[in-house]
Amino acid sequence: AAWPIEGVRYVPHLVGEPYPHPESKPLAYYTETYASLHKRDLPIIGQYVAANTLSLRPWPVDGSRDQHSEFFREMSSAGICKVIPSFHLSKFYADMLLEGLTQPRTDPSSAFAVDFQRFGASVQAELLGGVSMVAW
Repeated sequence: AAWPIEGVRYVPHLVGEPYPHPESKPLAYYTETYASLHKRDLPIIGQYVAANTLSLRPWPVDGSRDQHSEFFREMSSAGICKVIPSFHLSKFYADMLLEGLTQPRTDPSSAFAVDFQRFGASVQAELLGGVSMVAW
């Protein structure tokens, strides 16, 4: 059963660390780089907050297809079984403004289209390690 969702928006970063600028690529928040924060935070979120869903921001689309496997294992072991990844749309909006356009480029070879295809590939069920994607 996909419902109900009892969720937390999770962006692991150090206190005082700014969010990435819209023009930058998302940092590796859900990879080995922040594994110590995952090991600390996810059990608290799953067991004490009793959340069963994480809304993740930003969702990196470049790199290895299995780069998030350990993160999903940590989620599962903490009792968090649902995920809502988000697509990093703001960087394309920023590019659009910088280029003086009224809408982002969306042709099949555009950065937007390529990243969105990568996003879709990165959240395929077999890559989520048993965690269910319930929205995006």
